[in-house]
Amino acid sequence: MRVNQTVSYLDTEDGSDGHDLRRTFATRLRANGVHEYDISDLLGHSMPGVTTVYARATRVVLEQAVEKLTEPWGQVIEFERRAG
Repeated sequence: MRVNQTVSYLDTEDGSDGHDLRRTFATRLRANGVHEYDISDLLGHSMPGVTTVYARATRVVLEQAVEKLTEPWGQVIEFERRAG
């Protein structure tokens, strides 16, 4: 089945469209740790920034990202203040 036929099938059978398929593909790749540049290449984007429209973060991925930053001792990092 060709890509256009697949997209047409999706449009008519369950109400989703080709962009839903691309978003699902990109989001699942991102959730499994695939680098954004690789996702961009797989989707055929010439500009990696376009990929952010398709590769969305899932709730689980965001929660895991926050867990990675949690320090057991809960210390706040002190930063040098900039004048201005």
